[in-house]
Amino acid sequence: MSSQGMFDTALQIERRWGLNFWDEECPWNTSVTFTLGKSATARKDVEWKGKMQQPFQSIDQRLKFSRWLDVFQRLEGHLVVQDVTLADLDEISRWHELTVVASGKGEIGQCFPRDHERSTFDAPQRALACLYVTGMLPTEYLPGVRVNVIPNVGEYITMPGLALGGRCEMMLFEGIPGRAFDAFSGEMSVDEQLNLGKALLSRYVPWEAERSGNIKLADGQATLKGRYTPAVKHPVAKMPGGTFVLGMADAVVLNDPIAGQGANSATKCASVYFDRIVERNKDPFDETWMQETFECCWRRYARASTEWSNILLMRSSRQVVELLRSASQLPSLADKLANGFDDANAFFPWIADPIETRGVIDSFK
Repeated sequence: MSSQGMFDTALQIERRWGLNFWDEECPWNTSVTFTLGKSATARKDVEWKGKMQQPFQSIDQRLKFSRWLDVFQRLEGHLVVQDVTLADLDEISRWHELTVVASGKGEIGQCFPRDHERSTFDAPQRALACLYVTGMLPTEYLPGVRVNVIPNVGEYITMPGLALGGRCEMMLFEGIPGRAFDAFSGEMSVDEQLNLGKALLSRYVPWEAERSGNIKLADGQATLKGRYTPAVKHPVAKMPGGTFVLGMADAVVLNDPIAGQGANSATKCASVYFDRIVERNKDPFDETWMQETFECCWRRYARASTEWSNILLMRSSRQVVELLRSASQLPSLADKLANGFDDANAFFPWIADPIETRGVIDSFK
């Protein structure tokens, strides 16, 4: 489970492969709403809504991946479900032309060392808690993802989506470690997590609490909590037996969900890898090819997604704060920022330079 919001570029990749099985069921989202709370109060300071050029959707990955695994097997793929150790991965890589690791968890996730030059953080930046709920009152105009930033507390993000039992609302609390949103402990029951979420909204995000008075969990396992350190890792790992394996998506580029890039980046990464595999024809998938394949993905998508996620986590540069505030007065700028979530390359290189950022703001006046 996750709080994935899939934007148009990633959705088009799924459509290219015929994997968009839920377009008639899943609610379509058409906006990004950004709200900045006033420091030390439970009131809004800045608010804007940007309209997306193309709609986006969010589908419970428990629903999505299980269906895709069925398709994989119908296409005569061989599915084995098991915990994979480093020894297992070594054995797998000996029997296959190419082994791709898409999991960043467990023992096999540790075989890719951290890339210190591309990694900004050395500790978790947010304590995360996700809940899928029903009964939330809908927004009246242009439904979509709603990002609420509470200074010195964290972020609360919500969007309509599709879960196992049907349509729902996906809630994500991003708590600055040690602050109020960092309160979802491992001992809590799912009902206690829901009640805590409602209490936090009432205290810190009352304009969202108004929509959430009658919410219920979408199912008995519709909660997730934890924390991790955003990091970029070296994408190629050498196995004890001398073979090499290639990491992809979260296994080697792990971003905080604040910018909604994770699921999108994974899909874009799969697309790049797929095309590179086909182009390789009969040549071997050696270490050099693996490194070049990752670098192609990094240049095309992952670098911008990583930098955009880090910028939103830190919000330390004056030009970014000015940009977000200016969007409340400039609807076309709000639209530009909203559509940048689809492809973060739209923000670069100008967002890193105060003069260029001011020029972009002025161009919308």
